[in-house]
Amino acid sequence: MEIWFPADRRSRRVEGKKNEPCSWDIRQFVPPDQARKIPDTGCEGLPEGSCCNPTVDQVYPECEVGLEMAAEGVFPLIVFIHGTGGWRTNSATLVHRWVSRGFVVVSADYPGICLNDLVSQFTNPFLPVPNTDQEGDTRGIMRELDRLSFPGLQFLRDRGETNRVRRVVAGHSAGGFVAGRLPDLFGVIVPMAAAGTYAWDPNHPITSTLVLGAEEDGIVNPRGQRSGYETTDPLKRLVIAADVGHQFCSDLCWLGAAQGGIAKIAFECGIAIGVILGPLATDGCQYVDPSFASVQQGWSVISSYSAAVMEELTRCDLRMTARVPFLQDQLGGEKIVSEFLQEIIAAKTAEDSVVAHTDV
Repeated sequence: MEIWFPADRRSRRVEGKKNEPCSWDIRQFVPPDQARKIPDTGCEGLPEGSCCNPTVDQVYPECEVGLEMAAEGVFPLIVFIHGTGGWRTNSATLVHRWVSRGFVVVSADYPGICLNDLVSQFTNPFLPVPNTDQEGDTRGIMRELDRLSFPGLQFLRDRGETNRVRRVVAGHSAGGFVAGRLPDLFGVIVPMAAAGTYAWDPNHPITSTLVLGAEEDGIVNPRGQRSGYETTDPLKRLVIAADVGHQFCSDLCWLGAAQGGIAKIAFECGIAIGVILGPLATDGCQYVDPSFASVQQGWSVISSYSAAVMEELTRCDLRMTARVPFLQDQLGGEKIVSEFLQEIIAAKTAEDSVVAHTDV
């Protein structure tokens, strides 16, 4: 499990000098027998068709290793649930943008559906199939975050938000469908390339949903996001990003782009599942089809709209929410978002009578 948090720059080991920037080696997310096929050599400057390590050259300078948590504050919590073939850091760029706005983000590798287990099953088909229960696993993560019995979590005591309304769950693809089933644990739900919030819980009435989709998604048709939005109770918003595909929220259209992406690199390194995961891992990537928008555009759409929705409920901060109808123009114009809807007049309560939110 990975935990990102707002840090205190004064805790740097050497005053005025940055610590080592965050980076993650893709080899730690695949089985050892396959990891050995991936070299130490980075991909920078190598042509398409090379066997190289796309994560050696990719660092995240906005994230530093070894810093201590910011000295003051209780921080809202985001739990991120990856999709099929994902891993806990495959949307690190988006995560870092959330953390920069004062959130603690928790992300884990989900058994049975993470990259490691899919590669293992493909290369060793006679192994027992791991049980996949992303909903149950997420509920287990939340129980542990509430108990804080594990020593490595003690730094969150009295610093991480325990109020359900100030907790967020965001999920991509398969993880997004799971996020929509957890309104009893989280006040803000952000399904990406999935659907909406499936069940309004009368015992936990205040829930805000941001349904995010990609207009050119070839894996999960955006009709699913539109129908999911329709069946979700307000407070709710729908954002369909233009000219992007299924991987619009992940780093997969960035890692190893010049070499054809991580699926092609895996194949060149002799990891055969790269062929199977190719369509999933490259959907919406500009290096596959130049008509797609840049990966940076997808990140900007998601981080801007999600920040507004998250901060509205977790902090009672409406400054970003007031800008939501105008974010498209501020982000670059009409081609950034193909559809935006919101229904924020009222949210149900246990008595079904109290207006929880009005438009700004």
